[in-house]
Amino acid sequence: MSDRSDPVDTVQLPTLLGHAFDTLVEGVAVFDARLQLVYCNRPFHSLRDYPDSICKPGTHISALYTYNAQRGDYGDVDIEAEVARRVERARGRTPEELDQNLADGTILHVRYAPVAAGALLFTYEDVTEKRRTEAALQASEQRNLLVAETTT
Repeated sequence: MSDRSDPVDTVQLPTLLGHAFDTLVEGVAVFDARLQLVYCNRPFHSLRDYPDSICKPGTHISALYTYNAQRGDYGDVDIEAEVARRVERARGRTPEELDQNLADGTILHVRYAPVAAGALLFTYEDVTEKRRTEAALQASEQRNLLVAETTT
């Protein structure tokens, strides 16, 4: 009889973790100290609509930034300068959170965080509907405030 408390085989652990991360809604990517992709889950791939060729281990972060810039996700910028600026920022490994408006209208909440051994963790969350709802609520509150001010 098999004991259900047996530890997971360490050979299977990376596969198990990969499958677990693929079930998340949030996109997750890890870059090593040289800023080369170590791992990304399927949502990371799909939220940015990256081609398979870019989501392979060993891809330098500059390739992803270049892809984003070429499709207009950073606005009308000098692509080379913008990619260099973003790579330099990633090298600094400063934790950061921001909303990024993509060219297709999607709004991603992006988080950068340093992790062990000089690695960098990126997460992407699609917050488009949430931000639109927040904006609509704020506009409604402003209208209500104006109405209240005019009636008093």
